[in-house]
Amino acid sequence: MDPDLLHSLVAARLPVAVDLDEFAKCEVVSLSAYWADEALHPVIRLAYGVLDDGVYALAEVFDGVVTATELNS
Repeated sequence: MDPDLLHSLVAARLPVAVDLDEFAKCEVVSLSAYWADEALHPVIRLAYGVLDDGVYALAEVFDGVVTATELNS
């Protein structure tokens, strides 16, 4: 998936408390994956932030669909 498209899909699912201008500055700073039960594809967990400035938001992607987002607390 195109990184810019993924970024916009994640932005659309973020909680209303998110500063979208701040999120626009973020990039993927960490990526992990895990297998959920007997799924054919792994769940990809992305951490968005500014390098050396911490993680701002988290997102999960399963089979090309953004399934969850949250602010890092």
